[in-house]
Amino acid sequence: MPSINNYTFSEPVFNIPEESNIVTLVGATAVITITPNTGFTATAGDFSATSFNATYISNVAFTQSGNNVLCTMTLINTATMPSSNLTLGLCVSGSAIEKLITIGGKYSAVVGSNITGDSSE
Repeated sequence: MPSINNYTFSEPVFNIPEESNIVTLVGATAVITITPNTGFTATAGDFSATSFNATYISNVAFTQSGNNVLCTMTLINTATMPSSNLTLGLCVSGSAIEKLITIGGKYSAVVGSNITGDSSE
């Protein structure tokens, strides 16, 4: 899986005979799974499609699936597979962000008379 912007993503591949209706053989959607790298988190609301191949794709939506984000492309019902390989162009904006870590505990400090500030800190 390729890695970019602190996440990896799946690359679905379908074998479709030329001149066949794509939706009939693949289904109405194709899904790319975005998986955050270790120490990062991916949120669906942080991703958007900035452009896509409108000849074959009518819509792109991002949804949360546990720690992953699903990028679901709705395929055009009448699209026919050409005689050569087809790559569906999709440009996505977004990135995974560093996962916040919360450390619980108590911190105690002794403040000397030569330090200004709140002595309760």
